[in-house]
Amino acid sequence: MRKLLIATSLLVFLGACSEAKVAAPSLFALTPEIPAQIGAEEGPRLHLARRTVDFGEIWQGAVREVVFPLISSGTTPLHIKRVHASCGCTVVESRIVSNDGSFRPLVYEEDLPPGTRVEIVARFDSRDRDGYEKKTVEVYSDDPLGGHTLEVGVTIKPWLLVSEDPLAFGRVFLSEPVSKTARITSGTGASFALKWKPKRELPPGVSIALSPDLPGASSATSWTLTTTLEPGVPMGVMMIPLMLESDVPLPDIGPVESDTTAAAPKRSSAREDAPSLDGAPAAGQKMDNERPLTHFFDEWVTATVLAPIAPDVSYMSFGFLRPDEVTSTSVRIECYDPEAAADFFSGEPVVRITDPEGGELKHASKFTPTMRRITPESQAQVSPKRALLPGSFGAWDLEVSALGFRGEGENRLGGRVEVSFPGAKGALEPIVLIFQVILQP
Repeated sequence: MRKLLIATSLLVFLGACSEAKVAAPSLFALTPEIPAQIGAEEGPRLHLARRTVDFGEIWQGAVREVVFPLISSGTTPLHIKRVHASCGCTVVESRIVSNDGSFRPLVYEEDLPPGTRVEIVARFDSRDRDGYEKKTVEVYSDDPLGGHTLEVGVTIKPWLLVSEDPLAFGRVFLSEPVSKTARITSGTGASFALKWKPKRELPPGVSIALSPDLPGASSATSWTLTTTLEPGVPMGVMMIPLMLESDVPLPDIGPVESDTTAAAPKRSSAREDAPSLDGAPAAGQKMDNERPLTHFFDEWVTATVLAPIAPDVSYMSFGFLRPDEVTSTSVRIECYDPEAAADFFSGEPVVRITDPEGGELKHASKFTPTMRRITPESQAQVSPKRALLPGSFGAWDLEVSALGFRGEGENRLGGRVEVSFPGAKGALEPIVLIFQVILQP
């Protein structure tokens, strides 16, 4: 019966290839089962009837599924304690096969008398994967030999090739529109139609355009994806998921799971300490992770949108501070807006150390702030090891020194560092940073 299913799948696969006229990679050859010798070894024993499978080459986006048969082959009942896949792209299902061929879910630690057949169904999803990968499934039982490893090998070939993945703007200040482009071609050199859609609602101020490199054509061998960020885009870390969907069928896509979430991009320019205003979906809004029946690509647009004046960190930590010990920490506050540069440098900023609510801090006298002005002309002398970021008109380096003191029963002190610009003619908002110090009680 199993051979018949494989043959039928192969016929369907070949038919799909013929209709789509796409040379798809071949189906994998299933390795035969190794027969078990029941009762040949004393105690609980686990026999792996199939240890490795190589799926061969598959198109990116296809799903492959394989069954690994396991046999309780000892003289006493076997107990499977856990089955674990090495990667979230591989989903496993454990089931017991009855004498009549029906299935039921495996219950961990249940008695598996000699001769019991257990099947581990491993399903590999090649979405967002590229190149050769080897995934493992670990099976833990009370077999004296310990854990057993099942292996799946696969080579993923992307059909849609995207020149920029992700499309990363990096750190940008939007005084005017900024655009970046990516070029999309096919791995076979074929002509194709292409469309895009957001997988979540686009933030305000973000526009996407997709055009064939042959103007006016509905099908082309290459396309250009242009993303533009306008002034008014929310500040902070932004990650925009898009789907690029062709009109060319994806042959033999395989079994499909219904996904409701998507992983973050593997490569991102986002800072870990930066606030995310795009971040998680709004309440009740789900990521649209539909899997088309045609070749597709999950593209991300990433950016860190800066305020006119922005610190490089929002949190200052002094670590553990012993009594009478001196330590310091620093932050750079840069100006990216040419219209704000004059106010930014009009006199030295004022620094206040406050409690978490902005009120008086009892131990404020233990903290000493020092400001150092950095301009494009002076940075080589003042801060030779640290250049200003692209687009910066200058910065203030703030260093805060702390003299250690006892925590009077508390081992943690937190508060705020407020930096204001009283000499500015315009209205520059104060910069507020959070700080924390660990003390000896």
